[in-house]
Amino acid sequence: DFCLSRGLGDVYKRQVTDIDNNQYPSIIYDGDEWSTKNLEVERYRNGDIIPQVQDQTQWANLTTGAWCYYENNSANGTIYGKLYNYHAVNDSRGLAPQGWHVATGGDYFRLTNFLIDNGFNCFETDTNRLGKAIASTNLWSSTGVSPNTCSPLSGNISDNNSSGFNGLPSGTRDSSGTFTDITGATRWWTGGSSATNQSIDFVDLIGHLGSGFRDTGSAPQVFGMAVRIVKD
Repeated sequence: DFCLSRGLGDVYKRQVTDIDNNQYPSIIYDGDEWSTKNLEVERYRNGDIIPQVQDQTQWANLTTGAWCYYENNSANGTIYGKLYNYHAVNDSRGLAPQGWHVATGGDYFRLTNFLIDNGFNCFETDTNRLGKAIASTNLWSSTGVSPNTCSPLSGNISDNNSSGFNGLPSGTRDSSGTFTDITGATRWWTGGSSATNQSIDFVDLIGHLGSGFRDTGSAPQVFGMAVRIVKD
């Protein structure tokens, strides 16, 4: 089931709505339905509030779920969605809408292989060169490093996003509460990791690099990152 074969105009007719009535267009890759926007919900699935935490020191010391706008600017939320710490992602009350879940490492692995197998790689090899195909067609800017041939910054940026994933450069909030990398990178939590782990796996997309959804390791649960959701 590869919806892109029918053209992007058909793909975005699907959508899911969260408990706050935010709507997310979605796309199907080989039977897996993904949101094409970052999550922006402010309540858990049961209706409980997820607190917004602006203060840098308070953020750095959190042991419970929270969200923020990049640089605490609501205009960034309108464009990029919210950044969540992993405590919110892993909360038993549920961050994703009913019938959906935060994308797991396995979800990203399957998506990567599917896109490579279906010709979205920058080069016709089995090496991951999906950066340009999954990045949005706007907002990416130079990070001061020469872009890779297959990066979101290479060639004409309007040629990005052939896959329809629409990866925006939403940046990160680190363990000190400092904001970094907006317009140059995005990082997405991978759901399903054990809450007992101090560091949690994530995937990322870096503006000057050609790879997409790199297996980049892990980060403390207090980091603030974007979230994508997948239908159960």
